[in-house]
Amino acid sequence: YVITNAHVIGDDPEYVIAKFEPSIDNKSYNLLPIMVDEGLDIAVLKFTGDTARRISSNRQLQLRLSDAAYGEKVYTIGNPLGMGLSVSEGIVSCPDRTTNYPKKADYVIQTDITINHGNSGGALLDMNNRVLGVITFFPNGSEGGIGMCVPSEYIVKVLNRLR
Repeated sequence: YVITNAHVIGDDPEYVIAKFEPSIDNKSYNLLPIMVDEGLDIAVLKFTGDTARRISSNRQLQLRLSDAAYGEKVYTIGNPLGMGLSVSEGIVSCPDRTTNYPKKADYVIQTDITINHGNSGGALLDMNNRVLGVITFFPNGSEGGIGMCVPSEYIVKVLNRLR
C-alpha cells in the first residue's frame, strides 16, 4: 500500500499516477485508490499487476505507533514546490497539537520542519526510519518552520477498516 493525504489525490480519481525519481527508474505508475478518509486526510492506494509483485518484494517502511516526544529528531521526504526529491531534518515541536484539521483527528504532530506545497503526503520519519505520521499542512499565514502531521495511529485506523 501507499499512504498519502486525501487532499493530495483530489476528488474521487479513478487512478493516481506515481512517478519515482529519475535516479530510481524515471517511470510513471498507476495506483488505485482503495480507501479515502477525508476526515482524517488519509488516502490508501495500491500498485497493480506486475508492479505490485515487484514492489512488494522491496523493503517497506514500518509505522511507529508509540507517541512522538518533544524535541525528538525527525525527517521528512517530499517534493517541495515541485523542485524534486528533498529530505529535511527537524524536531517534534509538539507531539499532540490540538487542531480542527483534519476534522476527525483529535491532534496532530507539530514539527519545526518547513512545509511547502509539495510536501503534503510525505512521511514524517523517526531516527530509525519508522513512519510517525504523514505531512498534512502548514498553518495559514505561517512564515515557515511549522508543519503538521497526521499521526500513524490514524493511518492504522484507516488500514484496519480494509480488513
